Amino acid sequence: MSKNLPVPSPQGGNAVVSAAQLAEWQADAGQGAEEIRPQDIAVPFIGHVQALSKQLAENDPKYLPDAKIGTLFNTVTGEIFSAKDGIHVVPAELRRIVVEKQPKERGGKIVATYNTRAEAQENAESGNELLDGFRVFLLYQTVGGGWSPAIMSFGTKSKIYTMKHWNALLTGLRVPGPNGTPIQPPIFAWTYRITSAQQEFDDGTAAVLKVSPVGPTRDDVYQ
Repeated sequence: MSKNLPVPSPQGGNAVVSAAQLAEWQADAGQGAEEIRPQDIAVPFIGHVQALSKQLAENDPKYLPDAKIGTLFNTVTGEIFSAKDGIHVVPAELRRIVVEKQPKERGGKIVATYNTRAEAQENAESGNELLDGFRVFLLYQTVGGGWSPAIMSFGTKSKIYTMKHWNALLTGLRVPGPNGTPIQPPIFAWTYRITSAQQEFDDGTAAVLKVSPVGPTRDDVYQ
């Protein structure tokens, strides 16, 4: 009798296939995808659901049935992570960005992201606000327990506040080196948990991200 084996599912978690089927997949590995280039692949972002997010609108293609305000989600796979439990991440690299945001009376939406302020000032629509933020390239722990690459953008005022707190954790960590002298480890030496909570602001309530340290990154993930 052919043995059934669990394999990671694109929707998160695991699916079950037979050993015979898995052997066929191995023999045919990569076939059919020869014409797909890196620039043809959607980049997975970790998003954060707010009250007006499309993930809550049933008639929107981006709708996620189980999403709630504060939910974190993968924009490609649709994996979701509850606001309370959050998501485990290992930051790999931080890059500065400039976010173009409409004024609140025109919707308050983020309309573009730029690599430099000069680029933003040259291309942004008059009257829009420019915010300095960060883009974090990271690994996150999937629903199935593995680790996968993704990006998180921190460009709104609340997220920039969160990022400044995270930056303090990243740059403030010191551990004894092999000779006892304190060293600052690379940012990917530590795993963090990102959760979400409701917070009141002058212009309303929003789901705000919170970052807390978990512990040293597992060696296989670190490598």
